[in-house]
Amino acid sequence: RLPQLDTKFIIELKVLVKSVYKGEDLIDTLSIYTTRTPASCGATSLKPGGDYLIYAYIETGAYEFISPGSRLEKEGTFWTFKCTRNKAYNKEEAMALRALKHALK
Repeated sequence: RLPQLDTKFIIELKVLVKSVYKGEDLIDTLSIYTTRTPASCGATSLKPGGDYLIYAYIETGAYEFISPGSRLEKEGTFWTFKCTRNKAYNKEEAMALRALKHALK
């Protein structure tokens, strides 16, 4: 956990990565950060033990809520929010993402 992310406003989600559909393959377990409440666009629908398609990014807009003008993005951090298409695992969408990844190689 990074000290600048140790706040009541941001939560860390530890996820087991089963597949990567864009970018480089990642380690088995990954920390993804989000804001704590839906009102601040937090991905609060992601619950422990579930299988999800998570759209994670290296950039966030959450810094504007905490410290305007500062940046929370640090190397090795990923971010997700409620409007980034996160959803319960869907086999058809996973297959489409996998096909798209292979088509772009």
